[in-house]
Amino acid sequence: ERVGRHDNFFDLGGHSLLVMSLLEQMKKWGVSMAISQVFDCPTVAELACSLVNERIQSSDSSCLALMRKGKNNESPLFLIHDGTGTVLSYVGLAGLMSNNISVYGLHAMGLDPDGGAFSSIESMASAYIESIRKVQGDGPYRLAGWSMGGVIAYEMGRQFLMKGERVEFVVMIDSYALGVIGGINKNSTLKSAALSFLENRNPLINESVLRRLEEMQDVDSVVRECYRLGFDSPGTSMTETVDTIKVLHYMDVALNSYCPPKFNGDCFLLLADQKSDTLDGLVFEENDMCGWRGLVDPSRVINIGGDHHTIMQPPYIQMVADIINSVVKNSESARKPAVERSDRKSVL
Repeated sequence: ERVGRHDNFFDLGGHSLLVMSLLEQMKKWGVSMAISQVFDCPTVAELACSLVNERIQSSDSSCLALMRKGKNNESPLFLIHDGTGTVLSYVGLAGLMSNNISVYGLHAMGLDPDGGAFSSIESMASAYIESIRKVQGDGPYRLAGWSMGGVIAYEMGRQFLMKGERVEFVVMIDSYALGVIGGINKNSTLKSAALSFLENRNPLINESVLRRLEEMQDVDSVVRECYRLGFDSPGTSMTETVDTIKVLHYMDVALNSYCPPKFNGDCFLLLADQKSDTLDGLVFEENDMCGWRGLVDPSRVINIGGDHHTIMQPPYIQMVADIINSVVKNSESARKPAVERSDRKSVL
């Protein structure tokens, strides 16, 4: 079937894997693009105009990607990046949200990895609040995130309230308070983060190559050797790859050390039924609510099904979207800073 210049990439079935494939193909044609450009310019016509006029600028505001344009002027929904630093995990969810509201994805790109923004969950939340305010100057704010994204969204909601802003809700999707229940990869170093990042993306790294990389002194040397072996990432240089590794490592350290204070707003915790293999090192009781006991109202904890990863895939992602859409609808009709707890039956 022929694709027109004004046909929307995501309306035609575009998803996260196709986004990466598109970026790789564009690079073969000598064009480097950021992930956010695909969301901002989802048609051939818009993308061509963007590339010609260099409309996408590399500033802090580039942390935000418009994933879906709403029909109304209601407060948008902000989806905060997961532990990969990208918003690709939200492609499916954004497509299932109500047509009435705009959906923004907030990713970790565009911030200086050595500038301190990633030193803690609190500092990330503070930096992202400033980015969001460039799009929405005041509340009420709607925040959500999967995995690490939910933790950051929680802290952002807390900081918004401390600033006197209205927060309608925060939705955490299978998010763990690792600083409370015990972290994972607690002994991770920048070098080990680099080895893990590159090994997962380069099939040429076998055991002998890995041993040689482990003997190298610094991350720059490891990345340089991987590029020599044929590692390539669409649209990124070696320096950008090193920066990405730094960001992912700092975020991992920040997540493991975050002990969330009380958030006095309306917060939902959507949980998977099965524990992921990546969380096998954690030991906690079921009534710990993944570390959120005493912080999230038990009446706002909802079991979705699946595991930590499949909760963001069909059929579970439809349940997640239905709940968020219900919360949005309820908050629009109530016109209050948060959904009243007594309205839980109408929300769910």
